[in-house]
Amino acid sequence: MRRLEATRALIKEWRGKAFVYGDTDCCQLVRRYVEIATGQQFGPDGYNAEEAAEILSAHGGMIPMLEHFLGAQDPADPDVVVCDVLRMRVAGVATSGHVLVPASAGELAMVSRDRIVTGWNVCPA
Repeated sequence: MRRLEATRALIKEWRGKAFVYGDTDCCQLVRRYVEIATGQQFGPDGYNAEEAAEILSAHGGMIPMLEHFLGAQDPADPDVVVCDVLRMRVAGVATSGHVLVPASAGELAMVSRDRIVTGWNVCPA
């Protein structure tokens, strides 16, 4: 599947969902995108906020955790990215113009690509 198709499917699936750790947080957004785009499953799901913090801590943070599941970073043309948003590291899905990240009120928010810290190329453009 190509990036645009995978992103469209993700947006359609995410529509109307409220933010819940372990279901619609930033790591689940990336996990679901990778599953849609590649058919490969990775990473845990079904956790609460405290367990999410423990999972990140066990891996040494957001970037090392994603490296564990996705392999070496490939920031040249990434579709899975880590961004700085409101002084936090947030995982998201990059589009041609923005990065999609979960919003606390549900749905998805768009942030500028200039907030990308690093990323991975998991799906062909």
